Amino acid sequence: MKKITLFLLLMSAVLTGIAQPAKSSFLESLRQMQDAYRQPEYLSFDILYRYAPADQPDQFEDSISGNARINRNRFWYSLDNTESVNSGDLEIMVFREDKIVYLRKPVARETQAGGLQWIALLDSALSANMHTGFQVNEQPDCLQLVMEFAPDQSCRRIEYLVDRKTGWLRKMISIVKADQLYDPSVRSAIDSDQTYAVVETIFSNYSTVVFDTQVLDSQHYVRKSGDRYVCVGEYEQYSVFLGSAGL
Repeated sequence: MKKITLFLLLMSAVLTGIAQPAKSSFLESLRQMQDAYRQPEYLSFDILYRYAPADQPDQFEDSISGNARINRNRFWYSLDNTESVNSGDLEIMVFREDKIVYLRKPVARETQAGGLQWIALLDSALSANMHTGFQVNEQPDCLQLVMEFAPDQSCRRIEYLVDRKTGWLRKMISIVKADQLYDPSVRSAIDSDQTYAVVETIFSNYSTVVFDTQVLDSQHYVRKSGDRYVCVGEYEQYSVFLGSAGL
């Protein structure tokens, strides 16, 4: 069964290197976008993911939607039946269908990215100094940032459309091997060398209005009882899994 998730899409890109001037311009544009997301104390927006076969890019076959809230370096995302939280002291993943809460210590680069996980992952991949192609194109009302990858990579191309007035993302378009949209148990049945999909991520309804920050607080999900964490409130019946030593 096909299932698009934020985490699958972000992990699908393995970068491969480029000419330094284009790379510098691309990175500077990413930094400016990151700064734009950090400026408001409160920022919320809606997210829509949808995908189509690469040979029929207008025929979308599936979608999931959700929303995000960012308060400086704390953030919360809700997509489908999954929540992702960085509360400052913990990173929390809530899997509602499985009734699981996964905890780990915050990763510095993701916290510094202010909720923009795709930037944090790009920072990590780019630091490996692999080879890839970059473009920065100015359009009347938006900035187009493009990365292209080698044919053997899971992701062939990623395009960002950034609003020139606000500095915030309007859309992200990825061309990925189609098997990346399937559960790992059935990926081997997909001809990933020949089949690609277009994954479109639309960001809309941005707001800087103050919101309830309860969902950004780790104590909304778990509390420490002795030397272990237990779930609380609406998550009381969930199981806790630890992803970092020393928690």
